[in-house]
Amino acid sequence: MRKPTRPLQCSMLALTLAFAIAAAHATTIIDNANGYTLNAKGDVVQFASLAFDDAGRILAAGTLADVAAKVPQATHVDAAQAMTDKVLPQPTEQEARTMLDRALATMASVGHTSAHDAGVGVGEDRLYRDYADHGKLTARIYAMVGGTGADFDQQAKNGPLNGYGHDMYALRAVKLYADGALGSRGAALVAPNPFFGIHAAVTRQDADGNPSAGWYPEQEMSLKEAFRCFTLDAAYAGHQENTLGSLERDKYADFIVVDRDLFKMSPYDVHKTVVLETWVGGHRVYRRP
Repeated sequence: MRKPTRPLQCSMLALTLAFAIAAAHATTIIDNANGYTLNAKGDVVQFASLAFDDAGRILAAGTLADVAAKVPQATHVDAAQAMTDKVLPQPTEQEARTMLDRALATMASVGHTSAHDAGVGVGEDRLYRDYADHGKLTARIYAMVGGTGADFDQQAKNGPLNGYGHDMYALRAVKLYADGALGSRGAALVAPNPFFGIHAAVTRQDADGNPSAGWYPEQEMSLKEAFRCFTLDAAYAGHQENTLGSLERDKYADFIVVDRDLFKMSPYDVHKTVVLETWVGGHRVYRRP
């Protein structure tokens, strides 16, 4: 039996936001950021040694699938992800670098100056350090070790890593898994712009105005509260509030230039904001063509 074609594999983390090309790939894996859900498309679904009933449904807990479709698709939740993991070719060193290059470029274009990567292994850690060593990181990365297995022993043997590569990389937390998923939803194949997140927090609606009454509208934030969540509060979550998150003396000059004033417009138009420039550490890493 032939092996599945090498997939485009991408996580719904800020660091692998280059999944807009996924729709054109024969085999696609979109791994949800929370680690509980994996969405597969293409022949990798057929090669995962899955059992199907007469209706074409996978006989495994935590999996939904449509193998009769022109392009087979499946969604795996929790332990069911292992069925795809076992047949999924690992990316080569060059492929990993290409994915990271694309992700960093996408991040810069939509105004991400830093990101938290929750759950990295030895390979990702090594790649981040290499990029930091050679000045190739165009966003600050706050990483977390993925679990307490063999990778943890290797990555944690020297204790937390702070301020690596001129403060471009840190590895000082651990992501643990202790429960199941109540449900996973994400904006796969939607432009990964932080202003969509601010828009949703303030209006409790998506960019198309759905749901019409807002999703739990009583939980809406003010624009100032939502803006802070994406800036100073995010820095605080990474123990970086003394160096990041606001434009103050003695903090890094990480900022973006946009085409409008968010505080002088309708909150329903926030998602239309366009990033003109992105700056990290006083260096411009993106300029809109």
